[in-house]
Amino acid sequence: MKRSIDFVGKRKIFIVISLVLIAFLLVSIFTKGFNFGVDFAGGVEISVAVPDMDMTVGDVRELLTEVDPAFAGARIIRQRPLTDPEAEQRSRFSIVITSDDDTLDGDHLTDAVVQALEVKGVTRDDILSISSISGYAAQEIRGFAWIAVILVVALVLMYITIRFRFSFGLGAIFALVHDVLIVLGFYSLFGMEFNAPVVAA
Repeated sequence: MKRSIDFVGKRKIFIVISLVLIAFLLVSIFTKGFNFGVDFAGGVEISVAVPDMDMTVGDVRELLTEVDPAFAGARIIRQRPLTDPEAEQRSRFSIVITSDDDTLDGDHLTDAVVQALEVKGVTRDDILSISSISGYAAQEIRGFAWIAVILVVALVLMYITIRFRFSFGLGAIFALVHDVLIVLGFYSLFGMEFNAPVVAA
């Protein structure tokens, strides 16, 4: 038996639910803000392989803070590689320290990581990658990202206006803004990392 749902007839209910959800998420955006990644906040990201499969994020944080207090507020993520067979014998961690005042020294922090994890057999060769972005550059990238979003919305409106009708374009823009606000709200609410790939997506 085929079942149909009268979405148009229940549009007022869905509109109210949508508005309440957006209002709730906007509160999170303006009060909690976003968990910006290194490319938007500035700072240093170090990826390291540890020859200990039982190593946890808590273990890494404890060892790092003993060497340098700068790691106390670091975001540490355990990575799970899918393509490198040798990586299965090692634990990979991404250590992110964000700062907008350009006081972080990538080389110093890398040496601190090696020193802290030396007891677990980590050497300089186990540092897989180092990314460093100044606070000024991150601010510029963040500004360009918002400009890109606004330009895309304007171009979508222009295309639909030319191809169809202006009223259709407004409807499409409202739907696009609605979806973007909900996605941004959930990123803020759950503290997920907000970076350039997220904006591109």
